[in-house]
Amino acid sequence: MELVRHLSYFKVNLFGTCVRLVWNLKNEKGARTNVKRP
Repeated sequence: MELVRHLSYFKVNLFGTCVRLVWNLKNEKGARTNVKRP
């Protein structure tokens, strides 16, 4: 039971990390396009 709980927590952690990475990439792209515009 403890192992299952640990695995589910790991999955949630991994998912959160992926979302954060995608969010950072989107923010970087938005910042670049904003800088290009006058």
